[in-house]
Amino acid sequence: MNKKIIIIGSSSFSGSWLVKELIQKRFEVTGISRSKLQKEFIFFNEKKYSFHQLDINKHFKKITKLIDKIRPKIIVNFAAQSFVRTSWDTPEDWFRTNTYSSIKLANYLKNKKFLKKFIQISTPEIYGNMSNFKKNSYHSPTTPYALSKSSFDKFLELLFYKFKFPVIFIRSANVYGEGQQLYRIIPKAIINIKKNKKLFLSDSGEVYRSFIHIEDNSKLILRIINKGKLGLAYHPSTNKLISLKTLSKIICKNLNSNYSKHVRLTSKITTKDKYYNIFSQKELNQLKFKRKFISIETGIIRVIKWIDKNWNRFKNQKLEYEHKK
Repeated sequence: MNKKIIIIGSSSFSGSWLVKELIQKRFEVTGISRSKLQKEFIFFNEKKYSFHQLDINKHFKKITKLIDKIRPKIIVNFAAQSFVRTSWDTPEDWFRTNTYSSIKLANYLKNKKFLKKFIQISTPEIYGNMSNFKKNSYHSPTTPYALSKSSFDKFLELLFYKFKFPVIFIRSANVYGEGQQLYRIIPKAIINIKKNKKLFLSDSGEVYRSFIHIEDNSKLILRIINKGKLGLAYHPSTNKLISLKTLSKIICKNLNSNYSKHVRLTSKITTKDKYYNIFSQKELNQLKFKRKFISIETGIIRVIKWIDKNWNRFKNQKLEYEHKK
């Protein structure tokens, strides 16, 4: 059985955890990413992993040459500019990676007979505000980031119907856990509170999300790789939708900190997408995924322990997103 798999964007948070799962299942894993992982973000045995530092925008020919050499049965594409708010500042950078370069890659791969599955890591943000999820929900993106991802997804759908391109879409809920970028809401909140700083929540903290731990998400992606049907979209998510205000209360509780002292709610509106409710029990049943999800409380405790372990390094790091072209 050909168990050769390439992960594009393998140094990303979700990409690195999937590498771990695949190595444990004895896949022959090759990673491609524009940046290497720092030691505290590595969750797998590097000796069983082949890594190539390549940028999909700058090293397209080298990437395709590597793909043709390895002839993988499966490619998983995590590569993306993914920070939402900054996509308004230089949207051309988001479309360059998430749309143009991605379309260029998919078009190159469309006639490769060795490729049996192309797993596109998409986002539920393509649906816009989602309070009542349906399998055939329409794309209604509200940010340049979401539009750039939606555009590539639509192109992949065209390839599927025209050329039977073996695409499967994965649109996970808000993924969190050990190894997440420090500017994301959970690690950022933990670090700020540990440093006795204020945490400011826009939209009065009334933005509702489902948070899925990276370990659960990675195991679900692996199940989709093995059992998912071509042309379909899957939505890894828990059935617990919570507000960012409630999330911050859980964090404060587990840090033995006073919520009213550390958290400030502001009325500034930063998103039109108040809800991302994408849980589908039907999808889990079809995948025969019976694992009990890690609770948000347990997951936050794990992140706190991870931050404590790396505190000397993390405490002085900037907690704001720094855009890389």
